[in-house]
Parts: sequence; C-alpha cells; structure tokens
Amino acid sequence: MRPVPIVGIGLVSPVGLRPAEHAFFVRAETGAAAPGEIADAAGERIDVAYCPWIPAGVPLAERLVALAGQALDDALASWRVAGAGAPPQLLVCTAAPREGLSDEDRLVVERALAARVASGEAVRRTGAAGFFLALAEAEALLAREPERAVVVVAVDSLASVEALAAFRAVAESPWDAHLPRPSEAAAVVVLASPQEAARRGVRPFAELRFASVASGASNDDNDAVIDGGAMSSLLERVAPLGPLGAVFGPHEVAGVRQREWALATARCVRAIAPEAALLCLESDAGWLGAAAGAAHLVFGLAVARSDALPEGLGPSAAAPIGAWAISADGTRGLCVVTLLEAAPGDPALVGPEPAPRRATRDRPVPLLPVERRDAMDRRDAAAQIEAFHGDVVAGCLERLGMLLRHRRAFALAERPEIDARLLAQLDAIAEASARPGGIALQAEEDGEDDPWMLAAGALALAACEGPTFAEELIALLASQEGGEDVLAPVADALVIAPYREPADVFSRLTVHASPFARAIGVEVASRLGLLVPVALSRALDDTEPQVLAAALRALARGPRDDTAIPRARALLRASEPALVWEAARLLSLWGLSDVYEDIRQGGGLARALGPRALDILVLRGSPADLAAAQAIVRRAPPDEDLLDAVARLGSPGSWAWLLHYLDDPELDEAAAAALVTLFGPAVPEDDRLDAARWRDALPRLGLDVGGRYRGGQLWSLRAVASECASEGLSAAAIALRLDELGAHMGVPVVVNLAAFGAGPRAALAALPAAIR
Repeated sequence: MRPVPIVGIGLVSPVGLRPAEHAFFVRAETGAAAPGEIADAAGERIDVAYCPWIPAGVPLAERLVALAGQALDDALASWRVAGAGAPPQLLVCTAAPREGLSDEDRLVVERALAARVASGEAVRRTGAAGFFLALAEAEALLAREPERAVVVVAVDSLASVEALAAFRAVAESPWDAHLPRPSEAAAVVVLASPQEAARRGVRPFAELRFASVASGASNDDNDAVIDGGAMSSLLERVAPLGPLGAVFGPHEVAGVRQREWALATARCVRAIAPEAALLCLESDAGWLGAAAGAAHLVFGLAVARSDALPEGLGPSAAAPIGAWAISADGTRGLCVVTLLEAAPGDPALVGPEPAPRRATRDRPVPLLPVERRDAMDRRDAAAQIEAFHGDVVAGCLERLGMLLRHRRAFALAERPEIDARLLAQLDAIAEASARPGGIALQAEEDGEDDPWMLAAGALALAACEGPTFAEELIALLASQEGGEDVLAPVADALVIAPYREPADVFSRLTVHASPFARAIGVEVASRLGLLVPVALSRALDDTEPQVLAAALRALARGPRDDTAIPRARALLRASEPALVWEAARLLSLWGLSDVYEDIRQGGGLARALGPRALDILVLRGSPADLAAAQAIVRRAPPDEDLLDAVARLGSPGSWAWLLHYLDDPELDEAAAAALVTLFGPAVPEDDRLDAARWRDALPRLGLDVGGRYRGGQLWSLRAVASECASEGLSAAAIALRLDELGAHMGVPVVVNLAAFGAGPRAALAALPAAIR
C-alpha cells in the first residue's frame, strides 16, 4: 500500500467531544459520562455510558446522526477552512442489523451524513472491522478521483433499550464475559491525495501505511477454538513496516478479542516493539460496538500527537502506530499509521487548532485553556456540553487535591508517579476549557471540608494563563480565614505552580488587606526565594498571627539573624499556639537553648506548646530528657505525630509504649512506622504489625537503654541524613529530619521538597556524603 495522507480526525464519545479531549481526559482518568437516565422495563437503572448532550430518548438513527455529525464537523474543520473544492467521497461504517437497528435506520444515517458533507452517496461498510476495509479502499478511491477527499465514518450506540438487550445477550457469551459497560461513539478519518492537500494548503499530520481485514472462525456467536491465525496473518504483513511503537485496540476487553491478540502477538513477536504501549479506549469509554476500530485509531493518533502516552511508554516519533478491532461476525481488522513532523515555522493548517496541545511533562507549565467551539449546529446542546466539561473539571480538581495530599504524605519514591498524574489533571482542566469562576467556586465550596481541595483550585488557577485567572486566584485566597491547616496545603500547591509574572502576584499578596492572603504571599514568596527584605520586615511587624508565623518560617530558611531574636522571644508569649511554636522552632534552629531549657524543666512553654514540645526535645535534647518527654506524652492525646516524635527522640525504653499501639486499629500503621524509625527493620515488613515478633526481635539488638538511636543505630547526623536519602519517607517526615540536621549543624538545611523532577531526591541523596 502506498502511504495515504491523513488530514483530519474526529472523535465523539461519553469521554469527550474531540480527539484531543479523549487523549487528555483518559490520561487524567476522568472516565465516561453515565447520566443514568436509561432504565429497563422494571424501572431499574441500566449502567450505560452515553453523551449527555444528546437526550436519552432520541431515536437511534437520530442519535447516530448527531454523534457522527459532531465528529464530522471536527474532522473536516481544516479542510473546510482551506477553501472550496470537490465534495468528499463518504464511507459509513455501522453495525449489522440488530434489535432496534434496521437497514432502514442505517440508510437514514448514511443519507443524513452524505447531505452534511455534500457527497452524492455514502458507501456502506459493516462492523468494527469494516472501518479497516474502508481505509484499505481509500487508496483506490483517491487514485480514481484525487480531487475528492475520502471521509470514513464509523458510528454506533448502545444507548437504547433495544440495543442494550442485544448487548446483554452478547455479554452472556463465554467469549465476551469481560465486556465493559455499553456505550456509544462516532469516529472520523479524512484522507486526501497529496496534490489536493497541497492545493488547499492543508499539511497532513499522519499517513496511512497499511489497512486490511481477515476472517476468523470465532465470533460473538461462535466459540470456535482460537489459534490467532487470522490476526497473525495481518501482523505478518505489517512487520516489514517496522515494530509498532504503540497499539490501540480492545486489549483489555472481551475474551475473544483479548485471546486473539495475545496469540497473534506471540506468533509474530517482531511486529511489536518490546516497549510498545498497548492502550484500550474502551476500558474508559465503554463498549463501542461498530465504532470501536475507528475510535481506537483516532484515539491513538490524538494520544501520539499530544504526547499523552503513559509515563515511560511509547514510541519514538518515527515509530509506526497500530489500531485493531474484531467485528461481531469474526472479521479481524488492522491498520498502521505514522505521524508526520511539521517543518519548522510551517504556517499550514493542521487541524482545528494551529497545533495540537502537548502533554505536560516533568513540571507544570502555564496552560492556555481551550476556547470552546462545540455544538456549532446544536445550540440547544450548549448547556449540556458546558455541564459535561464542568463535571470533567470537577473530577480533575478532586483528583488534584488528592494528589497534592499524596505529594506531602507519601514516600518520596512514589513522587514520579504522583507528579505524572498531577500534571495530567492540569492538562485536562485546560483542555476542558475551564472557567476561572467555576474553578474558584468549586475550590471555595469543597475547601470548607478539605483544605487540599482549596489547594487544588489555587493550583489550577495559578497554572492557567490569563489575567482573569490571576484575579480569581487572589480573590480566592483573600476570601479564606483558615489557619495553618489550610495555609500549608495551599502553600504546597502554589510553590509548584507556573507563573509568568510571579513577582507581581506575590507583591500583591504580601500587601493585601486579607490576613490569609498576606500570610500565603509571605510563605510562598519565601519558599520561592522571592521575598524581599522590606516585605519580610513588614510581615514581622504585622499583628496577624498567620502572617507572623509565615515570617518566622521565612527567617528559619536563612542564616541566624540576631536582630530578629528579640522579636521571636517576645512571640513566645503569644496567645496563638501555632505562633508560639514557630517562634520556639526558630530559636531552637538558631542554636538558642532557652526554649529547650524551659521545656526540660517543665516550664510554661511545655504546656503552651503541647505535644509539639516533644519536637523541641528532638531538636536539642538527649536521652537524659526522657522524664520531660514522658510528662509531655502523658498530657497529649496519642496520634501519628506523637508516635513519630517519640521514635525520633530515640530512647529504646519507649518500645513498650509504641508496641501498645500496634493493637490500636487507628494507629497500628503509625506505631509500626515509629518502631522502624527507632529500631530499624528488625522485623520483616509483613510482620511489622505483630507485637510478638517485635518482642522477640528487640532483645537481640543489644541496645543500651541509656543511648539514643535511629534506625537501630546510635543517633548521628549521618544516620538522620541517611534516613532522608532513603526515599522511603514522606516530604512531611523529611522536613522534620532536615530541622534536626539544621539544629545540630548550626546552619539551615534547606531542600525544596515540593519541586518537580529528580532535584529533591538528588539533593537528599547527597546529604550523607556532605555530613562530616
């Protein structure tokens, strides 16, 4: 087959309205819309995914026309913008007649689509694999009439009572016991001759290199023994094109399809690259029926063009991409395409946008939300489409809040995967044409119960370009009245946000009338190295506890400043416990012993600081402080932080107290972690919740009850540094240990734990060697 240029693609399903949306929404784990308005005869809701902007009761033929029409408009956008020309040749793939879908319905669909593209007549093809047959015919059609593009449409919907009944019958087949929930889709591929594309000024972005079908005995109605021969014959024919770098098809759904592919690839290993990504749109969108083959191809092209493949997977730019499907009648279909790279500065149109959005990698970048162009001929659907995209943004914000929490609470070794998922949420929010007011409203509402949701909204607003987003961000922060439990998550989010003009944002925040806005401005500007001395001085003179606490943390990130010591000591008498803590921490990090001595002797600070007084003993104390520590512990309610602080204090005599909480279902994991902090991996990981195993193991360690230990070894700076370098601790736990190092070394040990990429892990890995 000679290469055939591809100049347009379209894809509509409950996942999204455009190919790029599918690439970014699937990457962000948004799932398919399932409004739940379809019920069986008994009134029971049927779990079916369908496009909410098309009413559930629409007749099937009308529904198929609506789906395919949206995909057609998107796929032909650049072709139409490029100018007038001969009408395209149209091929339409629909399902074979079934309950609820007659030949007359198929004819209605074909005529409506032909009228939409001004084509005289549509050529009919059947089933998911029929799409690949239509692609194979494109070469000959273009050779006969090169001035007419070839438009291949595949559409199917199971969002009707009749279609669902037929689907349920298929789902009972032993071959197809793993079908996903029923769904619907329309996919379109536009192919053109090189000369016509050049005449119109439309640059092809991909080439069709192979398309064919083969018949197999096993199908949805016949559970004949599968040997993979039919699909193997197709793979053997594409092998000379080079190993496929990514393949899109029903790898994860439907028994007959999964097994056919597994056997075929085992027979023809050379056709698939070892590192190839195997992705299945139907795992997210649902069962797409006759639209599956086309949908997988268009999804694959969108994913490849946007570089939205999963982290660590995917081909080089030159590697071919495959897509496949199997029709209900057992016909196997396969095609291969390759992407074409644009010449530098090429102004030619490549689709509805000047260039596809690229997936964000490594770290956040400023994102320009997509301008919404949907429902061009269905103005009545605009509100439903708006609501659909609003639901996508809402889901992404929810996951964004979860992932921000995980960045702080999970082991640093898990950070790369967390960050990849976090960046995917930001991309999807921009692709969904997020409105700044909508983001701010949801962040404010959900943030009342979960500060990480407020943090998610702040990050989304900060990541999106445009003055409106910046204004909404500042307004959102100014409306908050939360304490440190709210400020810390928001600061963690804003530290990683991309800013075009960060100095402008934070100079406005640090002088804002809102105490929370001032506090977050000082906190984040300090962590980013943007806090100017005059702003810090102003914050130290502020009367709001939050702002003062942020200023004290900013001081702790730099060298000792003797001029600030009187102010810090004065704040030890503040009525706000969080402010007293920050003053006590700062003085202890700067090597001053008055706070430590007061706590050691049971003074007022021991009570004012509550359980946090134990952290001062960790920073400055020794095994001789066990009595003072016990007095603090007796007054404090047990929680994860208290158990961790007791472990970091390092007294082997704490073993019985820690073991007690292995029987507490709320604290058993924290107790096991604390025992490892103190005694090291003395018990196998699978047995660490077993108190008896610890009782057996601890005597064998031979520890001195009067010593101070960390990880089963005598406490030392190197032992603490090695803990930080292990990647087994969370960012929150590492921050406490960096305080330990700073307090004992006399200089702040500052690592930007929130940074993206390998930077934080590299800095921590270098710590043990830096300790003399």
